[in-house]
Amino acid sequence: MWLLQLLLLQVMCRVIVTSTCQEYYAGLIPEMNGRVRNYALIENITVKSIRACTQECFTNLYCVTFFYNSRTKQCQTHRVLLLKTSSDTLDTDWRYYQIYTEKCSQSEGLILFRKENTCYSLSLTSITWEDAERYCFKRGWRLLRIPNKEVQHHFRLALTREPAEQYYFGLKSVDDTNKWTTVNGGTGEVTPASTNKWKWSNGEILTGFTKWAPAQYTRTGPTCVFLARSQNRTWNNVSCSKRLHFICEKVL
Repeated sequence: MWLLQLLLLQVMCRVIVTSTCQEYYAGLIPEMNGRVRNYALIENITVKSIRACTQECFTNLYCVTFFYNSRTKQCQTHRVLLLKTSSDTLDTDWRYYQIYTEKCSQSEGLILFRKENTCYSLSLTSITWEDAERYCFKRGWRLLRIPNKEVQHHFRLALTREPAEQYYFGLKSVDDTNKWTTVNGGTGEVTPASTNKWKWSNGEILTGFTKWAPAQYTRTGPTCVFLARSQNRTWNNVSCSKRLHFICEKVL
């Protein structure tokens, strides 16, 4: 867990955005100071001050983090939390900040996703889907739901640099009869067989948005769904007893 020094910008937030913004803060992430990266970039602009850069991030609901250069007045806003890598561009004038709220505790590894009014946590260990569900529920959270293409896109970006190959989220088969069929002999979009039914961890049946990967295997029995790095974080299924990393979500 990275070290977080808090800059209490509550007054700034009230002034530059709205009264609801006073719940949010910007926190300095010291381990990323002197580094900069363009990944998941929203915009790179010149501003007058750190205050103005903070405003740019606060007013864009997709913004999770931002860099500010005190010498050049450059402001870079980003959609995801960035971690230190050996490929970072080094410049001692850059400082890196994360938007957070007291409802999303850094000590629990939660990352704010304001566009969906949630925060999420990426696991550091691999466990079964049922154990992951219990882990999230015990903390008052749930396994991640992906209800639309915006959330899908966000996690495709957020997980690109993460080391784990596969992450469970909150979708599993309704019964033991699920089988897979494919389009064009295994290429293109996967289509669950017409008898397939999927449900979220709260029991709600899946309808609407899906993002299935091309099927590679036919599986029967209870299966759970994960995001695979090798398949551009599209959806695939596996036996629920397989131990994978997972994503918890807290609704604010």
